[in-house]
Amino acid sequence: EVLRLVARHAERFPKGQLGDEADALRVMALCVAADARADAAVARFRRERAGSSHLGRVREVCDGPRPSR
Repeated sequence: EVLRLVARHAERFPKGQLGDEADALRVMALCVAADARADAAVARFRRERAGSSHLGRVREVCDGPRPSR
């Protein structure tokens, strides 16, 4: 559900003011879901949003143990 809502937001507001927040939510949702795309999404977030205030939370959620699927 989170991934669907974040994707919808990105479609409606591709250059919106909440892009950083939406991207962080997407990355964290991928990690929590143990999605195969998570590692690449985390690497991209770290590279493209290195100064983000959400980087610490993304690290906290994604660097720890993830549920296996």
